[in-house]
Amino acid sequence: MAYDKKQELPFATINLHLMKMIIARDPRRNMTIQITSSQVNGSYFEIQDEFVLIERKMLGTLDNINKFSIKDIPREQVVEEILTSTNNFARTIAETHQGSRGKEQLNVNIQMTPSRDKVIRIALDELKIYLITGIYLQLVEFVRMDPSVYPAPVEVIQPGQSNQKF
Repeated sequence: MAYDKKQELPFATINLHLMKMIIARDPRRNMTIQITSSQVNGSYFEIQDEFVLIERKMLGTLDNINKFSIKDIPREQVVEEILTSTNNFARTIAETHQGSRGKEQLNVNIQMTPSRDKVIRIALDELKIYLITGIYLQLVEFVRMDPSVYPAPVEVIQPGQSNQKF
């Protein structure tokens, strides 16, 4: 859930329902990570008349709209109501997929070698998208890493050589 600090309310959420992750490493130190999800859904939120927060779908199942009252209600309680609604929706999806091995909507396969080479394969089944450019730009800004978390340069010192920075 992406959170707007000024309004103290979420502005978007993306859910990977029935997600599975498998991490495997072989004796030669190659690593494979596989992430699958049965269904991908996403929502954005907008305030209507200063009293109602509307959740509109932007990814996956687009036909579901939820309304949450925000008048005289603590923001934490509104977020709890949104999470409860999302959990109920996820439960419905789980019940629908129970016992079936349907096709995964999202499949990400990452292969890494000890030399840090990576091969990333992403398979995305049919997905409905309601394109609201402003929301997607806000999400890009939300996930952008702060420069303070970038790793420091590594110094490699080998016998007989000067320091090299990478």
